[in-house]
Amino acid sequence: MRTLFVIVSFLITTSTIAQFSETPPPGAPTEACNVMPNPDPHSLRIFTGSTTIPYVIACGVRTPGKCITQQMQPGTKEMPPTAVAAFGHEKDGWSCIFFSGASGWVPSDRLAPLPAEPAVPIAAWTGWYREYKGTSGIRNNRLLLVAGKAPGTIHVSGRAYWYGLNDNVHTGQIDADATPYGRYLHVVEGDSEGACVLDLVIDPSTHTLAADDNAACGGMNVRFWGKWSRFTPSTSHSK
Repeated sequence: MRTLFVIVSFLITTSTIAQFSETPPPGAPTEACNVMPNPDPHSLRIFTGSTTIPYVIACGVRTPGKCITQQMQPGTKEMPPTAVAAFGHEKDGWSCIFFSGASGWVPSDRLAPLPAEPAVPIAAWTGWYREYKGTSGIRNNRLLLVAGKAPGTIHVSGRAYWYGLNDNVHTGQIDADATPYGRYLHVVEGDSEGACVLDLVIDPSTHTLAADDNAACGGMNVRFWGKWSRFTPSTSHSK
């Protein structure tokens, strides 16, 4: 959360003023809003509509009664079709949510419950997935989904890598259980605002996953986002 505030403060003082504002929309709450990441499917929401959504965050952090408003555009990397938020409570037509590593307010009419249909059986989810076919000789991003110990759950484990200059490699990982709901799997590892959150949406007809995360699942620049395809590795320890 602290990192988010530093980034937002920087952006406000640079050329992205059109995206961030210190003036909240009329009627938006200006009090602190706090929600913890939540894996319970019934407390999760998706975003609706195609127009920008004001996301009012950091209320009272720098100045009492003052917030930062980010205009979030559905369908972009900041709010992809896979975007899922944890719902906390409602006030005057605004909902307090946890999304993208922060708690904040969005208009309640831009949220909807996770769709329960079409239902996807556990067996359709399980298997090895890779983000891309990969390059020989380097470690490539992998996810393994298996049935969890608790009935109706899926255990998600995997690693991702970011390769920089001069053999600089950053790594990330996830290892947690989640309960699928419809085509959605909202995975949370940790119990604080800094928890790693990974959202997966399955297309059973193509055996692919659309993924997004909150940039808190490993080292800098490491992301699990993108399209993942199911495959059969040559060995269980395949790179």
